[in-house]
Amino acid sequence: AVPGADASAESYNIIVEPVPRNTAAAMYVATLDAARGNTDDETIFLTAPSDHLITDKRAFKETILDAAELAINDRLVTLGIRPTYPSTSFGYIKFNNQSSEVQKFVEKPDYKTAKKYLDEGCYYWNSGMFIYKGSAFLDELKKYDAKIIEFGKQSLDLSKNVGEFIELDKSSFMKSPDISIDYALMEKTDKASVVEMKSD
Repeated sequence: AVPGADASAESYNIIVEPVPRNTAAAMYVATLDAARGNTDDETIFLTAPSDHLITDKRAFKETILDAAELAINDRLVTLGIRPTYPSTSFGYIKFNNQSSEVQKFVEKPDYKTAKKYLDEGCYYWNSGMFIYKGSAFLDELKKYDAKIIEFGKQSLDLSKNVGEFIELDKSSFMKSPDISIDYALMEKTDKASVVEMKSD
């Protein structure tokens, strides 16, 4: 069983980015903030874009639990969507057919390349969703991008509580690299895994 699998959100923080810095800085600050208030190093985190429509909630929960089983063993898991046509609107994840390991992330391709990926059968669409143990994520990111760590932590340390919001320090946060988590960490780590989304 996965610890906390049936936990409900009894408390939460809403963190406001003063400037956009892509997903790496946002995920780092959010994970650091949540980890500071949690003494359990085994807690599993889910990060997801806010614009996904999940139609099959039961299947989605099964996918998350499958991913959490990998994450509890310090894998950094991303969710892949099985392509149904050669889309040029999605990034792609190439995976090892014999395992769940990620081989590479690919930016949105042209139509010819997207069709090649579909025919090869070892690519998923990149959902932008990640499941990981907070301690594993923080430890791994430290290896690859010191500036995200330095300025993300600084922006959180100097943040202000305004109503129900945490407003990050602008001068610190804007120094953080403007880079996606795919490039900052997932393409570099040897702990990246992918699980296929069972839900639409």
